[in-house]
Amino acid sequence: MVLIFVIMTLSYLVTTFVSVEIIQNQITDTIGFYSVQATKSTLANVYHSIGEKTNELVSLADDAEILGFIKNSNSDFEKIENLDGYIDKIDNDWKEGKDLPIISDILANDLSIHLQRYQNHFWTYDDQRAFSEIFITNKHGTIIGSTDRTSDYLQSDEDWYVGGISEKNNAWLGQPEYDESSKAYSIDIVTTIKDENGNFVGIIKGVLNLHYLKNDLAELQENIPYRNTPYLVDQDGYSILSVDSENLALFTSDVKLKEFGTNLSDLMPVKLAQADDSGFLIWSDGTSDKFTTYTTIPETEYPEKLGWILLLDFEKNEIMAPLMNLQNTLVVIGMIIAMASGIVGYYFARTISKPIESLYVAANNMGKGNLDQQVMVRSKDEIGKLCESFNAMSKDVKRKIELEKELAIAQKQVKDEKLLAVGELSARIAHDLRNPLNTIRNSCALLSETRDAQDDKSKRYISLIQRSINRMSHQIDDVLDYVRTSPTDKKVESCLSVIKSVIDLNPPPENIKVAMSKQDLLVVFDTQKIEVVFVNILKNAVQAIGNKAGTISIDVSQQLGFAVIEFADSGSGIAEGDLSRIFDPLFTTKQEGTGLGLSSCKNIVEQHGGKIEVLLNPTRFQIYLLM
Repeated sequence: MVLIFVIMTLSYLVTTFVSVEIIQNQITDTIGFYSVQATKSTLANVYHSIGEKTNELVSLADDAEILGFIKNSNSDFEKIENLDGYIDKIDNDWKEGKDLPIISDILANDLSIHLQRYQNHFWTYDDQRAFSEIFITNKHGTIIGSTDRTSDYLQSDEDWYVGGISEKNNAWLGQPEYDESSKAYSIDIVTTIKDENGNFVGIIKGVLNLHYLKNDLAELQENIPYRNTPYLVDQDGYSILSVDSENLALFTSDVKLKEFGTNLSDLMPVKLAQADDSGFLIWSDGTSDKFTTYTTIPETEYPEKLGWILLLDFEKNEIMAPLMNLQNTLVVIGMIIAMASGIVGYYFARTISKPIESLYVAANNMGKGNLDQQVMVRSKDEIGKLCESFNAMSKDVKRKIELEKELAIAQKQVKDEKLLAVGELSARIAHDLRNPLNTIRNSCALLSETRDAQDDKSKRYISLIQRSINRMSHQIDDVLDYVRTSPTDKKVESCLSVIKSVIDLNPPPENIKVAMSKQDLLVVFDTQKIEVVFVNILKNAVQAIGNKAGTISIDVSQQLGFAVIEFADSGSGIAEGDLSRIFDPLFTTKQEGTGLGLSSCKNIVEQHGGKIEVLLNPTRFQIYLLM
């Protein structure tokens, strides 16, 4: 009954956790879907913002006043002798920070003032100029107008200048970097300036402050109901921009440039974004579980695309907090149910289950052989009557088993007395037969050496007599080994040495190979008696293999203080039904056997405090001897 209540409580708790898990997955999928759409839209807005500023810069390049100023500059430069030397002189003075009149004139001319006014029209949401710097060069690559003093006068050797000239579209966009001149994290927007005939006359470059894009990220952050952190990452996995820039420092200290770009390329969301367009995942940054949405828009959709990735981080625990609170509430309810179930179960256990459990324990003890089992009768109902019946049955079973034991003891005594009498008689007969049998063996040997016994017929009869003598001698030895109870003469011996000695004296037929163990152990035993054991087991193995090719494997190992000698053969094996009687006296499956060989082996091994076992598939005799 208690078990039923426990199962019901566990089922309730499991259902609670499974339901919460399903709801959590649904919430994750829903938030993931909508946040992916939001990040796609925001990244599109970022590219659109860059596109707007690019178009404005392209429009500025078409300004007639600016075009006229550039033409005049190019015309003036064509009149200068040794133009390269002139440019190098001003460039060196510019780099050294000299405040020469020609440099001051450039920074204060009408073109520079025009660019400064244009620059002041566009600001970021945190009061920074959208364009950190704008300047124009003539066709020779020298600055003729600028919002601020740049690091160089000559710009034609810069990568962005080469990129701007070779760009086939309206403008060339650079990758995010720290601009030394403007002291801002920015991207370069470069567009060429051409005259009415389409001839190249100069270049205009605007350094777009990345803070200008923060407004798009801030809108995304505000439109998501959960606390979140959006941040941009470039195509190489380095940070570009975040609403809260300090958060980027939490990921890693690796830096792309000394001044700019935290390396985020090892983060799982960045890796996934580099391999796919968009998605979301739950992962850990080593401090907490994150729910992150990532997106990158295909190149074909946005010509301004820079290969950037927009990531949106949530704290998973914060999103799932209401659900976790619900789960905890349900768990508390489950615990209350469990406590109530325990009280109810205890009541039923005392009134119903306890007597039944007592009956079960008593019956189980009886099954283990403890027959003195009585259970207390607590009531006169059906359970009480069942207890009374069990007590009566226990007494009857105990009385019958005691009678069966007495009968078995009496039968064993009779059997032992018969075996003792048979053994003594067998020993006398075997001893009386040995002397005449030796006489016959010697006479047969002498007869085989006479001249009259050299024909084939005589040899066949003599061989038949010798085999019969050997069979009778073996049976006599089995009888004497079985009835002989001489004390053991133990000493330390090498297992392999004794086994090899037995094999040398009783070599197996040529069709049988013997595989000896590589391990040897020193064991204390009576060599003569143990040799009898080894001889009997080897003879059984040889007889099991017969005339076909076979193998006898002998292995020596150590187990829990015992030396284990195992004999395995590839013979026909032992029938499973004979396994329980294999060591019984006078039991044999052979026409020529006495049934005393293995019984003698068992007696000898037990005299040494060991044991002998037989295993099947394949047939293996294992002898355990104390070391």
